[in-house]
Amino acid sequence: MKHSEANSLSSSRILGEACHEAGVGREVFEDVSESLEQLVESLNRDAALHPSGQLRAANLLKHALRQRLEIQAARSRHPASLKRGIRRPLFIVGLPHSGSSLLHQLMCQDEDNRAPRLWELSYPMPPPDTDSYASNPRIGRAQHDLELMSTAQPHAHRTRLLDAEEAGDCSAIFNRCLMSTQVLTHYAVPDYARWFWAQPLNESYHWYRDELQLLQTNVLGSWVLRSPFHQWGVEALQEVFPDAILVQTHREPLESLAAGASRCESRRRIHSDEVDPLVCGRDVADEASRYARRFGQWREQHGAAVIDVGFRELIANPLDTLASIYRASGRKLGMHARMRMQSWLRSNPQYAESGQRRYDARRYGLDATAVQPHMTEYCERYRELF
Repeated sequence: MKHSEANSLSSSRILGEACHEAGVGREVFEDVSESLEQLVESLNRDAALHPSGQLRAANLLKHALRQRLEIQAARSRHPASLKRGIRRPLFIVGLPHSGSSLLHQLMCQDEDNRAPRLWELSYPMPPPDTDSYASNPRIGRAQHDLELMSTAQPHAHRTRLLDAEEAGDCSAIFNRCLMSTQVLTHYAVPDYARWFWAQPLNESYHWYRDELQLLQTNVLGSWVLRSPFHQWGVEALQEVFPDAILVQTHREPLESLAAGASRCESRRRIHSDEVDPLVCGRDVADEASRYARRFGQWREQHGAAVIDVGFRELIANPLDTLASIYRASGRKLGMHARMRMQSWLRSNPQYAESGQRRYDARRYGLDATAVQPHMTEYCERYRELF
């Protein structure tokens, strides 16, 4: 559906309102103005947003711009934080829905580890304090946002409500650069996607590092980070974090893509009444194939030491899998951390159950014939880990 000019989003209006609220000039957003324009144009042309979807999109973009200003201000207030290095961060990557969330949540039961929580990703500044970390008022704000999002997905198959205090996909940090694949999940924006995949990522990863450094101003720990997107940005990631540890999760691609397409459909239905499940399947398959090709090529070219984790083994023997990751990264999984992980598993059986759930791949135009051309090399290399 094409929208009239009167009912369209306006990048100029969004920028103007954000500037007016903050009392700043438009020049402060010059470095993200092209991305904003590209995204808004594609939203108007391609996404078939209903009125509520338009309002949500405008608020999302203004929120990202406001946060960008807050982080820029925090850089000036906390110069010492930007000088504190991030040593040996661990990045969990892999196809979407390949066990990375389970792995991430388990590693975060180790009190020596540090991960960005969902509330920090939504409201990162000012840097949280140690004493009030578990009672920060932003936790309640983020939880309210999550509940609203859940309410807006009446057709989604959900096993649980997200908790604002759980570890989140850190690609949300790139929202502040208007360079996040979360946009591609929430909206059908093919023109923006073509522009997005052609952009360099070095500046975005420098921004990402700075935000992590600000978050660790008062709350320290060994960073454990998770996002499929890091497979695409691995060259820039290696430049910014040369001592990073990489863990790649693996799952049968058809199962992974069907789960991803279901999530994509439920997200897009929040914003539009014209959601095509086949387009969701196509977009998810395209994104996954980009990740698999880029990361596979990088591994071959650099002979990189990556820790591989099979999905079935992770579901069947999670603590043994964790112990092997710790050993491979030069650490030891202590008894206290192991006990906390066991307790968390007992309290969160839905993570293992979600691994057994089956999605209707045919609804999204996904079958072995459709997926194979996208993932041939990946399947040949890692099939034994599925």
